[in-house]
Amino acid sequence: MTARTLIDDGIGRFSTWLDATYPDDLHPHLVLHRRLGKVTEEVGEVTAAIGGYFGENPRKVTMLNKGETASHC
Repeated sequence: MTARTLIDDGIGRFSTWLDATYPDDLHPHLVLHRRLGKVTEEVGEVTAAIGGYFGENPRKVTMLNKGETASHC
């Protein structure tokens, strides 16, 4: 399986999961708003996990090992 296939599969599963959380009668603009908000939230969490692994913030301790970081990503 290629990296591209893994990414496409992950995006598809995430999209299906996210769509299932919306009420059936939710206005399309609110669907877009919620989708963008959720993607932004998840990207922030992954970014923080990777930053923690590499100790990018000198004011914080490197707290995650490789396995813990992977579980957040």
